[in-house]
Formats: sequence, C-alpha cells, structure tokens
Amino acid sequence: MTTAVRSLLNSRDTAFRSGDAAQYSMARANLRRGIKAAKEDYKGKVEATIGIDFLSKTMYLEDRTVRLQLWDTAGQERFRSLIPSYIRDSTVAVVVYDITNVNSFQQTSKWIEDVRTERGSDVIIMLVGNKTDLSDKRYLVM
Repeated sequence: MTTAVRSLLNSRDTAFRSGDAAQYSMARANLRRGIKAAKEDYKGKVEATIGIDFLSKTMYLEDRTVRLQLWDTAGQERFRSLIPSYIRDSTVAVVVYDITNVNSFQQTSKWIEDVRTERGSDVIIMLVGNKTDLSDKRYLVM
C-alpha cells in the first residue's frame, strides 16, 4: 500500500475528488447514470456533458466522513484546457473507456499521462471498462 493510500485511509475526514477523465460521452453518461440512480432525485435522463458536470456524495464509514466528488469532464477537444484544474486537486482519477471501442482504450494512456503530469504519483488511478453488458462486442479480452 502506498503512502498516499495509507494516509487517505487513516484520515478521519477524507475527501475523494475524482476527475472522471473519459473520452467518450456515452461511457461517461452511463457511469453518471449509475451513480445518479443511487440518489433519490434521479429521473432517468442523462444530459450530454458541456464543460464539466459534478456529483457529490457524503458517506460515513465507521469513524470517518468520506466526501466523494465526481467531476465529469466533457471529452470534446475544446474543453480539454479545463481538465488540468480539476485533476490538480484530485485524490483519485477514474479513467473510463468503452470496452467495445479499441480507440477508447488506446486513449486512456493520454488521460493517465495527464493525471500523472498534474499529480505525479500522489494519486490513485482507477481504469474502468464500461459497457460490460456488451461483452460479445468486446475488443479487449482480459
């Protein structure tokens, strides 16, 4: 376990600010839909991201308060300049790719590089394959 992870878990009041650095809007939208479905106010409609979308949830784990913030960045090139400012304070980066699109997976290395440029090794990076219900169309076999 890295020092960063250990200090996060030992903190009494932990905030996870996650930059969701997915390139393809459907992958991000589906992830957001899943998170929003857990909230009572979810109406089943996911709007396309323009700029940045934000979700926040406070959870209580034993003696800790954990605040999860999900910053969903638009994948379009014109919004690319916004992304470093959201990555900069992240504790965790969730890089999402579409398992049915090989280009989506290939782009993850660019997103991971962006996270490392802003945060160095002081961040947890989670690589998430989305659309697992379409496993018959999977380009990558794990």
